[in-house]
Order: sequence, then C-alpha cells, then structure tokens
Amino acid sequence: MTGRMTRVKPNMSLHALAFALAVLGPFVMIGGLVAHAWIAACVGAALVFVGRLPWLYVSERHVLAGREQVDVEASEAGLVLDGKQRIPASEITEAVMWPNAGRKPTVRVKTGRALPAVELEVDTWDEGQALLHAIGFDAARRPASFTTMMPKLVMWGQLVVIGLPLAAIGILFGLGHKPHGPELAAWCFSALAAGIAMIRIPRRVEVRPDALVLRFLRREERIPWTEVESITRSFNSGTIKLKSGRTIELRGGTPASTLPEGQRGDDALTERVIEAHAARAGVAEKPRPIAAEAKLPDGATVLKPRTWAFVTMGVFYAVTFLALLLGRHQHWQPMVTAASLIAAFALQMFATLRPNRLVPARVEQRPEGVAIGDRVIVRETIENAYVQPARSLAPLQQKIYKTSPRVVFVGRKRRDSIDVLVENEAQGNALLRALALDPAHAVATFTARSGMVDNGAAQIALFAMLVGGWRLIPHTHGPLRYALIAATVLAFVNGVWPTKIRVGADGVLVKSLRKKTFYAYADIESVDASGKGVVLVMRSGARVAIPTAPVSASANASLTRDTLLKRLNDGLAAARGGAGDLGRVLAREGRTAHEWLVALRALGAGQSSGYREASVDEERLWAVVEDASAKPEVRASAAAALRVKGEAPVARLRATAEATASPKLRVALEAAATDDDALLEQALAECEAEQTAR
Repeated sequence: MTGRMTRVKPNMSLHALAFALAVLGPFVMIGGLVAHAWIAACVGAALVFVGRLPWLYVSERHVLAGREQVDVEASEAGLVLDGKQRIPASEITEAVMWPNAGRKPTVRVKTGRALPAVELEVDTWDEGQALLHAIGFDAARRPASFTTMMPKLVMWGQLVVIGLPLAAIGILFGLGHKPHGPELAAWCFSALAAGIAMIRIPRRVEVRPDALVLRFLRREERIPWTEVESITRSFNSGTIKLKSGRTIELRGGTPASTLPEGQRGDDALTERVIEAHAARAGVAEKPRPIAAEAKLPDGATVLKPRTWAFVTMGVFYAVTFLALLLGRHQHWQPMVTAASLIAAFALQMFATLRPNRLVPARVEQRPEGVAIGDRVIVRETIENAYVQPARSLAPLQQKIYKTSPRVVFVGRKRRDSIDVLVENEAQGNALLRALALDPAHAVATFTARSGMVDNGAAQIALFAMLVGGWRLIPHTHGPLRYALIAATVLAFVNGVWPTKIRVGADGVLVKSLRKKTFYAYADIESVDASGKGVVLVMRSGARVAIPTAPVSASANASLTRDTLLKRLNDGLAAARGGAGDLGRVLAREGRTAHEWLVALRALGAGQSSGYREASVDEERLWAVVEDASAKPEVRASAAAALRVKGEAPVARLRATAEATASPKLRVALEAAATDDDALLEQALAECEAEQTAR
C-alpha cells in the first residue's frame, strides 16, 4: 500500500514538561508534609490533582505539534516514510487506530519506546484500516493494549474521597495535634490528592484476536469472543454484553473528566474491540439504530426535585460556618461544627445520588395541550423544549442514576417547567410534536460555558489566570498591576459569559460575546460530535466547531453536547424532507427592492402579467416558506408573495417566524405578516445581501 498522509511530530519539550509535572507531584507533596513546608505540600497536592492531564493534552490533543506531508509505503516488511525512514515490522510492537472525534483518524505505530514512533493522520477510517492490514497489525492478527481506569473504583472512590479530609482531621485531632491555617489546608488537600491517586490505579485491557483480557493489580480475566453477545458504542465509550447477561463497561474515564471526551483512548479501545469481535465471530458491524416514529406514550415518569434536601444542606453548611466564625474558644464549637458538617455532607451525598422523586404519570392529548399526570402542558407557556438523550454510564452507575431519555420543558414562568422521563427518544419526539415543539416547528435554545476564544492554549492560559492571577496583583505595581487586573477580569468573563446556541427549523444561530453567526441547514452536509462540542461539516468542505465545554469540561457540558447534537441532527433531517426550491421564480434579478416586492405580490395574487413565470399555487409558496432547507432569501420572497392573500396567512407566518433561528429571515417573515411595505422591502434586501455575502 502506498499513499500520501500527514505525519504528526510531537513537541518533545512539552512532552518532557508534562511528564515531569505528572511524576513530581507525589514527591513534592510528601516532601512538603515531612518537612512542614505546607505551601509546597499544597502545590504537590495540586500537581497530584492534575495528574496526567497535561500529558494527555500534549500527547492526545497534539498541542503545538508539527505536521508534514509524507509519502508512506506499507507492507508486511514494515513502513517506509519518504523513502528515507524505515521501520521494520520486527521492531513494531503495536499499531492502533485512534478515532479522534471531530478531527481526522490517526494511526499510531509503537516500537517499544515511550512515544509512538510514527503517528499518521488519514482521511478516512478505511484508509487507516488498510494501512494496518498492509503491515499485518489489524485486529484480526495482532493484539493491542490500552490503559483505562476501573469504572467501579471511579464510581465508589469519588464518594469515599470526599470524606478523606474529615478523616485526616479526625486522626490529627485524635493524636492531640490541632492543625490550623496553611497546615490544615495542606493536610486536607494531601488527603484528597492521595484518594484521587488511589482511584486512578490503572486497568490494563488487551484486545487479542481470540479474546479480551482485563488486568487489574494481580487479577486477570480472559473473555473469549465466543462468549460475547453484542458490543454497543456511544460517543465516548462502549459496553460489552456477554451471553451470560453480564455487561462490561469499556469506559475508563468519568463523565466529568477534564480531558474532552472523544480524545481519550476509550474511543480507540471500543473500536478495536468491535473489530476484533467481528473478525473472530464473523459478524458484520451494524449501523447505529435510529429512533423510529412513535405515537404519544401512554405513560411517563415526572421528575420532581427534592428541594428540601438542598435547602437543608445549605442550612447545615451555614451552621458550620457560623460555628467556626463565632464559636472560637467555646467548648461547644468542636461538637457543633462536626455534627453540622457531617449532616451537611450526608445530605449532599443524598441530594447527589437522589436529586429527584420519580412520579409515574399518565399521558394524554387534550385540546389545550398535553396532560402529564395532574399537569397540563400548554404550548404558549413553554419557552424552550428539547429531548435529552440517555447518558452512557457504567452499569453500576445506571442502578443509581436514571439514564432514560428525558424531555425538558422550560416554562416562561418557573412553575411551568417540568422534566419527564420516557422509555426512548422516539417517545420524547412524539411529546414535542404533540405540542408543535419539535425541530420542524420550534426553536430550542442551549447555553454553553465555552469561553470567548476557541484556541485551547488561550483557554488554558485564561483558566490559569483566573485560578492564580489575582494572587499576584497585591505584589505588583504600576502598569503590570493594571495588566494583571485586566487579564483577571478577562479570565473571569471568559469563564462565566454564556454562549447562546439557537437551533431552529432553518439552521443554527451561535451567539457569543464576540460574534453572532448563523449557519443554514442548506449549507450543512452533516453534524459530528467532537471532544469540546459539535462540528458542522459544511457542503463547502469547511468544518465549523461549536464548542460546548470550556477547558475544564464537566458532565453537564458533555450532556449539553449530546443534546445539541441530537437536536441538530433531527433538525437537519426535518429540513431535508422539505419542499422543492422555487428560487429562480422568486429571485430578485436586478430589480429594485420596491419592484421586487410588487412583482412578488402580483405572483401571489395570480397576476402573472409582466412577470417571468406563470402564477404559483399558494400551497407551493407555503411549502417554500416552511422549507427549512431553502435559502433565507427564497423563503422571505415566498412569504412576501403570500401576504397578499389577506389576513389568513398571518398566524401561520408568525408561527413559522417563531421557529426560525436566522435573525434576518425572522424579521422578514414577521414583516410579511404586517402592512409595513418599507420594513418588508428592507428585510428582503438584507436577506439577499446576507446570502450574497456567503
């Protein structure tokens, strides 16, 4: 096999720095505790908290890495790059495909050294598979090893780690030592860091041609592929279901991992497992099923938040703070502080694991809306609604958290909001359609804390400034102080300022602090998931990233990405099922705005004299107005032609405008529902100018 590919050349200086940070943390922390250097101990604990994160960012995100085009020759003898560098097959220990969601797939070839000998970006997954097959390292012939964390250890370890600082303080007090100030902070942070280090004990997963081997500490488990019933994938992991009914989670990280999902080795592990199982069992990989249309469900589960738990937790934390503040040198302070802190911690755990009451309810259609239990949801009272996909969690987590799809109704008033669990996404879509809140008839708004800039290095710098920049301000003077103040304010705004994403029937509007951009479905080829959000693949070949997660990604950010991805895909599918394009008939073609409007109204009134074409049927015009895949200029001109039919189209036009994300098209549709010809002419001209500028 021969071809031209992109070689990724890692930045060795950054690799060395990231590796040093990962290794030095425990030594600095322990040394600080032994030497009573409390600030050093806190710094070491912070490095342990960060752990391998810098290394993962540098090695898996290719921060500041170089790229060059090379000619690749692949055969069973090995790899030859540009006819110069030769890597014999006898030196290759492993070769694996990495999906790299949102970017090009990468083939990583290892030769036993710490870093891959070669990393090659390929255009398609099939091209990478052909390369592995050519050198004899595909899943059917050679094993591949991956390192992940233990899902059970991560799940329960997080609950235990939170209580370690209390245990450390209790032990110190029991030994007669009463730490305070920096010493107390050092012991608390060190206890947390030690717990986090323990739950990060790696699990080694080896994907062999004949079996899957799991190793954790001294325990080893071998699972032949003949015992595997099915393997399912999600955006960032996979789940193996055995014929015995047992399930094995391939996810190694957590939903709240600070490394963006889709960039870890979990994706590569899942794909390798699927390929090895398919090759051994002789089964073909099936495409991911798409939710079918469904009628309105007979029943659903209403989520009612346990507000009392959060309020009581806040009260106990307030009592703890007041006891520490006001009870100095009082005999009752230790007992009150400990009791209130333990109660607050218990309530916090309860509110985290069981935040809602699950109330079964009957669902039925009524003339005024949809009744769910004792609540009637009316279209006019709902400001925002969308279907939240089921979260991909480990089986143990699924027993604690409800992972069914959720329909979120955000009311114009707080009392009108309601969250409903349904059995599948099709039932959720049916609920939205019953209220005309589905992607074809309504706009869904999402809020993401993605920051003001898209550059990853700039995001990390702003995050570091927000965490530690303000500490330097008192120690500086003059212009440097003002610069630090400005940078800290900028970092704070970057962290809290929301990005509004409006997904309508015609496209998606992204509004941040710096800019506002609209992307029409007519210009979008497909939508993909990425580590930081979603990626719009345009028909022009460009890839537009819409981030939903900042540098410190969270589970909520990942859920926002999945929900946004579903809404965009549903909207794109609905748009492509629209009516045909009458652009040639409705185009302006050099007319003034006034002449264009007069001609359009003559067309809509059936007066074809003086116009290029015969009159157009009213239903065809309506089909164009409501066709989300049509160009905004064409939809606006069709709406202008419809306006001459009297007052009947007004309500329908306004409803279409409400479901439109494009600001200029929405103004044009609203103007077409009025008698203001000047406003309509201006709106038509702006729609045409926006289309011409693209």
